[in-house]
Amino acid sequence: MIDNIPAYVIVLIGFLVTEPWRWLGMFFSKDLDENSEIIIWVRAVSTALIAALIARLILTPPGALAEIHVSIRVISLLFSTVVFFAFGKRLLLTIFSGLICFLLLVEITTRFGLLP
Repeated sequence: MIDNIPAYVIVLIGFLVTEPWRWLGMFFSKDLDENSEIIIWVRAVSTALIAALIARLILTPPGALAEIHVSIRVISLLFSTVVFFAFGKRLLLTIFSGLICFLLLVEITTRFGLLP
């Protein structure tokens, strides 16, 4: 328990830094119209940022992920995209299906030596 104190401190600080902004966002956004031009623009910008982050993680990943062949990362993305649209845009199902696909492909390719 005592060995994990730095991890607890990091989680606590992360919570204290981000949570007030979430509460302020909820407080100030309660009267906003979802279809207003500014909200549509903010949604488009945030979607573009997430798409760029996903593309970066797949095409030029950092750390240990860079050792995994790009085809495995792309196939996992395509599989999770199909699951997303096939099963009613359920995000949790999409994330777990992409993760399982990724792990299975890594296991198969390393076990049978299919990729360099």
